[in-house]
Amino acid sequence: MNAPDPAKQEEIFKIVSERLFDWATQINGIYTPQWNIRNEVAKTLLTISSAAVVISMTLLSKLSAAQAYTPRVLTFCWIAFLASILTSVVTLWLSMGLYHLSSSVVDMRAELRKRIKAIDLSNAAAAVELIASITDKAMQGMGWRDRWATRTIKISLAAFITALATLAVIGWQRLF
Repeated sequence: MNAPDPAKQEEIFKIVSERLFDWATQINGIYTPQWNIRNEVAKTLLTISSAAVVISMTLLSKLSAAQAYTPRVLTFCWIAFLASILTSVVTLWLSMGLYHLSSSVVDMRAELRKRIKAIDLSNAAAAVELIASITDKAMQGMGWRDRWATRTIKISLAAFITALATLAVIGWQRLF
């Protein structure tokens, strides 16, 4: 077996790293609009839920004077709004890790260079395995974060709708 040509290894490194970066940029481009919409919904729910808790606490004396069971209903409402706030924060936290694919590929350049030097460049299967392992490592955790961010925003929406319905019950009591 001939000694590997350093110039050939460097050329392959450049080609592979550029292609991996292009792949990561393309993946981010496909999913970023979805992630951005989810984050905007989470920020909106966070803002409105926080405002609703503050306003209802400010008007507590007027709201609780309506019926004897209003404080319990109001407490349930606050719990639902707080659940919406907490799950919105969790959604934003999980979403932070979804935007790093391109930087992950850049961070793996040293490992990629080392692994290109270690493989037989004439073996196509080894080259494909190298690229697959790099992409798998870059994508590690993204699917999990995306699924859980989707779940938590759904929980946040459900809690928010529940809280609004509870506020509507309190408002209805005040009318009649």
